Amino acid sequence: MKLHITTRLLNGVPTNFVDVGCDDFDRAELNRDIIKTNSFIEAWLRYESALAHTPANQPLPSWIPCERLYEETR
Repeated sequence: MKLHITTRLLNGVPTNFVDVGCDDFDRAELNRDIIKTNSFIEAWLRYESALAHTPANQPLPSWIPCERLYEETR
């Protein structure tokens, strides 16, 4: 089993952390790099802008996929 060690600053001190509970360390490393470099963020910025500029009493734009919220009936 491959152990993946991540080094992060903790209170200004470089600290090693062992990733646990992950079954694909290579993908996890890629995901951290995507977040760090703000890659593929354009769609999320559009969502955020649409949500911020749509009044609460108006439907969301049609390009945002929406589903009905599940209501539990008792």
